[in-house]
Amino acid sequence: MQLENPNTPLNELVNANDSICRQVSNREPRLVEFSKEHDLILFVSGKKSSNGKALYQVCKSNNKNSYFIEDINEIDLNWLDEVKTVGICGATSTPMWLMEKVKTYLENTKQPEPMGC
Repeated sequence: MQLENPNTPLNELVNANDSICRQVSNREPRLVEFSKEHDLILFVSGKKSSNGKALYQVCKSNNKNSYFIEDINEIDLNWLDEVKTVGICGATSTPMWLMEKVKTYLENTKQPEPMGC
């Protein structure tokens, strides 16, 4: 690509929009409800996932006891003190087997009943 005028500032050449994909925006209303229904939310996603970051913020803004994890080794069992229900959800790209792994881990610790979204 060759610029007509190489002295044109980059900010005049690039138009960037701060947006999230339709899959993410369609899930937001359900995540708002889901995060309010549980005492604690475990949001499972890759830390670099833009969609994961956006969806986690939806949970966190509606439930201060929301935690962003990539795997079970990041779960602090102290989070579960005085918790009756745990909601487990993830980004659009989070594999179901990984959320099931989190659920199984919690079930094996004999902690509050985990609920998936």
